[in-house]
Amino acid sequence: MLREKWTSLLHHITNRHEFPENQSYVKCAHDPYPEGVTRKWLKVGSSAYEALSKVINGIVRDLPYMTKFSHNGGNEVYHSVRNKYAPKRLHFSYEGMIMRSQLAILDVNHNVNRPTAKTKSGKDRFKLSFTKMTGEWVAKPIKVDKDKSIFNDVMDRCEQVQTLREILPPLIIPNLPKNIANREKPDKEQAILSHQSRFSK
Repeated sequence: MLREKWTSLLHHITNRHEFPENQSYVKCAHDPYPEGVTRKWLKVGSSAYEALSKVINGIVRDLPYMTKFSHNGGNEVYHSVRNKYAPKRLHFSYEGMIMRSQLAILDVNHNVNRPTAKTKSGKDRFKLSFTKMTGEWVAKPIKVDKDKSIFNDVMDRCEQVQTLREILPPLIIPNLPKNIANREKPDKEQAILSHQSRFSK
């Protein structure tokens, strides 16, 4: 339906308003034009028609990607919280990164649908925020404070494991390469000579 609506524009601008070849969208949604009312329609093959045709065909080509679009805000929130548990400026072991990431996930999931905070009179609270994209001030809702009670359950579980001496399943650590290089490290002295020769030319 969406694809046929877009392609119907190329017919509409040439004063053709019914499309029996389509499966879903077979005619324009507007009312019939009154008699005597004239429009300046485009001619098929004209430069204006061809220019608009390129735009519409490009949109139709990209529709599969547009219809699957999802806002990235949730991912940004998660990564922001994760950076608090595992700051990038610090080094952690593989096990440490797993545990810190899991804590971040618990934190985000437990607070993902927080309601908007209320004023004493019961109205929603907002704050003004300046956006670089639009260059405008916009009102954004203020959420209620985050609920950290889930970590009480985490601490209780940790205490239970320690008290009862429970044996937890081991963490499976994959065989990680030392670096991302896909070839052997060259001789250092040879690399230095090669570097110096590039800049001496």
